[in-house]
Amino acid sequence: MNNQRHSGTTIFWAAVGTAVLIFLFLGINRGGKEGRVRMTIDFGDGKVRTFEAPAGEDTSAWDFLQQVSAEYEIPLEAARGFSPHVIGEKQSGEEGRRWVWYKNGQRQQGSPIAHELEAGEHEVVRLE
Repeated sequence: MNNQRHSGTTIFWAAVGTAVLIFLFLGINRGGKEGRVRMTIDFGDGKVRTFEAPAGEDTSAWDFLQQVSAEYEIPLEAARGFSPHVIGEKQSGEEGRRWVWYKNGQRQQGSPIAHELEAGEHEVVRLE
C-alpha cells in the first residue's frame, strides 16, 4: 500500500514538472524574436537608433513610434494623416528631405497609423 502511495506521488510530481517545463518553453518562445517587432529610426546623418518590443494586438506602426518617443524622450510630431513630421530634432522638409516609412525593406505609401504590426516585422523610419 505504501508503494502505491509513493507511485502516485511520483506520477503527480512528474506531471507537475512536465507542466512547468511546457509552460517555460512556451513562455520563452513567445518572448523570442518571432513574437517581437523592431523599429529603426535613421536620422539621415549617421545617427541610427533601433528598438524592439513585443508584438501586440491592435498596435500600429505609429503606436510603436509614439511608445518609443515617450519612453526614450525623442520628440515626435505628426503630419497630416499621422505620418512623421518631426522626430528628434529633424523635421520633414529640411534640406529637401522628408521622413519615409519602410516595412521589411519595402517603402510604404500609406500612413503608419493604418498598418497593424505583426510579429517579426522590421519597421524603419528614415529621413531621406
